Order: sequence, then structure tokens, then C-alpha cells
Amino acid sequence: MAFEQKELWETASERIRWHEKLDGEDAIQNHVHDLVTVGNLEAAVSLLLSTPPESSYFLLAVALSSAVSKSLLELAVKVVAANMVRTDKSLSGTHLLCTVGRYQEACSQLQDAGCLLTE
Repeated sequence: MAFEQKELWETASERIRWHEKLDGEDAIQNHVHDLVTVGNLEAAVSLLLSTPPESSYFLLAVALSSAVSKSLLELAVKVVAANMVRTDKSLSGTHLLCTVGRYQEACSQLQDAGCLLTE
């Protein structure tokens, strides 16, 4: 059964308001799905980045942000990398920073985590 684009957009728009009122993993996933359906990738990225650091949504935020703009991608990577440091995954965070050319920030994170010695 094929749906018209307008029908999909209207249905997703209705569900967005409903999902905003719910909590939990399923609500976040459904809310992000609906935001992507209506083409609001920036709001989807923002929602994903607002989840707790230990959640699995951060890499999805990076992937979605890459479809929007380079500046949003860099912002998402910086947030994700900072959260990775907080959850003792600083090496993974530095890898992400390097992918967007933030080498100095990557070195600073390694140094702050005690992984990089300077003389």
C-alpha cells in the first residue's frame, strides 16, 4: 500500500505532538522517526544529542547531522566527543574529532584524560 507524501507528512506531524509528551526509549525513537519523516533533521539531531551520555543515540546524531550541514556535523561531533570523555571513552571521542579536522581538540581531550604526555 503506497502512501502519498502529503499523507505521510500529516500523519507524522500529528504523531510528533503526541510523542513529545512521552518518555522512554521507544518515545525517543518514534519521535526521531517522525521528525525525519517530515524532514526536520535538525530537530532530530537536537533531540538525539539531548539524551543521556550513556545512550546509544549519539552516533545516530552524528550520522543525521552529516546530512544537514558541515557546521551541524562538527557541533554534533564535539558534543558526542565530550560525552564520550565523561563516560571513559575518550579515545573514541578523539577519533570522531579527528574525522572533522579538530585535531587540537582531540589532543586536548587525550591530555585531559591522562592519555597524552607532554614535556
